[in-house]
Amino acid sequence: MSETDTRKVRFGSAVRWATVMSWGQDGLSAVTTFVLALILGPDDFGVVVVALTFVGLIELFVSQGFVGAIVQRRELDEIDLDSIFWITVVLGLVLTLGGVAAGGFVAGFFEDPRLAPLVQALSLCVLIRGLTVVQEAKLTREMDFRSLAVRTNFSVIAGAIVGIALAIGDAGVWALAGQSLARGVAGLVVLWRAARWTPKLRVHAAHTREIVVFSIKYFPATLFDYLGSQAEPLIIGKFFGAQAVGIYRLVMRLLELVITVVTRALWYVAFPYFAEAKGDIAKLRTRVSDCLRYSALCSLPVLAILGLESPTLVHLLGPKWAQATDVVRILCVYGALRSLTLFVGPLLLALGRPQAFSVVMGAQVFILCAAFGAAGVFLSSAEMQAQVSGIAWARVGVYAAVFLPVAIWVMVRYSGASFFSLGAAVLPGIAVAASVAAVQMGLEPVTRWAGAPPLVGFAVRMAAVGVVCGLAVFAADTSVRTAVGRMFQPKLAVPAGGTQAGEP
Repeated sequence: MSETDTRKVRFGSAVRWATVMSWGQDGLSAVTTFVLALILGPDDFGVVVVALTFVGLIELFVSQGFVGAIVQRRELDEIDLDSIFWITVVLGLVLTLGGVAAGGFVAGFFEDPRLAPLVQALSLCVLIRGLTVVQEAKLTREMDFRSLAVRTNFSVIAGAIVGIALAIGDAGVWALAGQSLARGVAGLVVLWRAARWTPKLRVHAAHTREIVVFSIKYFPATLFDYLGSQAEPLIIGKFFGAQAVGIYRLVMRLLELVITVVTRALWYVAFPYFAEAKGDIAKLRTRVSDCLRYSALCSLPVLAILGLESPTLVHLLGPKWAQATDVVRILCVYGALRSLTLFVGPLLLALGRPQAFSVVMGAQVFILCAAFGAAGVFLSSAEMQAQVSGIAWARVGVYAAVFLPVAIWVMVRYSGASFFSLGAAVLPGIAVAASVAAVQMGLEPVTRWAGAPPLVGFAVRMAAVGVVCGLAVFAADTSVRTAVGRMFQPKLAVPAGGTQAGEP
């Protein structure tokens, strides 16, 4: 097998296992979240979201940029891993104690006493994170997504069992807290077994200086990325209350589920995949275009259907979530924009430019927070649906006006691609999305006229859309047609002890 074929096989295997991991991490987790949302309602859900957002912010200071620094490093010794491990453990312990002490402050700031014990209990997740940073980075560097997938799926299932059991037992907000803690502990156990590495009690500053320097440069980007994705719960909670947080966050969870199922595997693999092509601009250009094409082809059709079918999906959650319909449609536009900007971070990090990524993310977060704050002040006296929709439109506007143009420029500047080649990579996804949307809009009045129950009509439309989507993808993308052709290509018979024609 040639080097090119070996690389393709390795990449394909990594993508498959990364897909399994992403489905577990966000797919199964999202299903559990929706079950808990049905039981608990928007208010309890929103309180825990605020607590988890604060604790998640503390967790960032434990991992910093160590995962990215370890993955991109060309040479890595075990003493490097030992040193980073003990640094993250000490940071995790200190910040866990800080989170416990800060519980009362968070409760006072948001004027909700339920937050104090929640933040204090969930701060244990920070220490757990400190115990897993190096193991996760080691497996990612080795592209061992199989082990990461096993860890992820097991931990999600364990968290789901605990969370749902507590919810059924009328534990209220502690059901979601129990889910997070159980997931963290289960993931810790599996990850330590999968990493096939045990830290030794040693720290060597000279061996870790470069890793620490890279992580410090990368950390602002990680922090800005987190703030950009989590700023809304804090701002909504401060201006509009826990119920509005619950509605908005559940919709974002649904959207994250869609993006995860169809594109997150590519995002996981893109960093090491781009890093392998560092120094070969032609290879890097091809890899960036391929990832962008697959992302658009997978995500745009699904997001189009999600937006059009949002009334049916929200109806399944019950009447207390009815105000989420318009928010789903608005955030589907954001999801489409995000699917086209996923690879900016992996590209810049693979090229060893964490400072550039930090600048990009910092500017985005500053503009996002300004837009969210303005929406919070302007809509403070509006109805809840208008408040949540206003925050959603603020996110869409910032992505469309700022981050999408910047992302295109970065991909052109650093991968050597042209504006036209990137546009050509996205066109198949747009064409498939338009096709499936046309089918859905054509069938919706027909199923309504036929008097079909909502779920039956939904099933009929999804079946038709699935067929059309498959045919459209086959027609729109050459690589898909090639792969299908190989599946049905007849194989030549090989005589005993002989070889196929053309083989040496």
